[in-house]
Amino acid sequence: MKILNIYIYYIMKTLNNFDIINLCKEYDIPLNGIYRRNEINIGLPEYLSVINSAIGNNNSGHWFAYIYNDKKKIVYYIDSYGVEPFQEIIDLFKGYKILYNKIQIQSHDSNICGWVVILYALYYFNYTNKKKAIIHFYSLFTPNYKNNEKIIDNIFNEL
Repeated sequence: MKILNIYIYYIMKTLNNFDIINLCKEYDIPLNGIYRRNEINIGLPEYLSVINSAIGNNNSGHWFAYIYNDKKKIVYYIDSYGVEPFQEIIDLFKGYKILYNKIQIQSHDSNICGWVVILYALYYFNYTNKKKAIIHFYSLFTPNYKNNEKIIDNIFNEL
């Protein structure tokens, strides 16, 4: 199975920008691009935009993402730490309602943020009803971060 083979290659490693691009291609996730936090581009509506919290030439950071609907003026924002959007996102989407999670999915010593972004996009793009997609996505997780890593591992193992 093609997807399973892809998963085995990546098996819960920390994802870099090339990994995220390849996973988006493999899972047919429409991708605007991958940006550093200080270089965010609004991109096309109904496409995934992935951002790394690193600024400047720093190559490490945390992955978060957004998908926006221009007609409804809604931004769907995912950060696995469960924090409010960075100011750069708020400034970029003035006049939009920004929906974001307040649920922390991963611990700060975990490397699953890229996987969370990909899984969020899979739910978003595979449901017609976006509200149900997001509710279903968040219902997967518990307050136990190690358990959440296992949940993500199991989901990608079953795809």
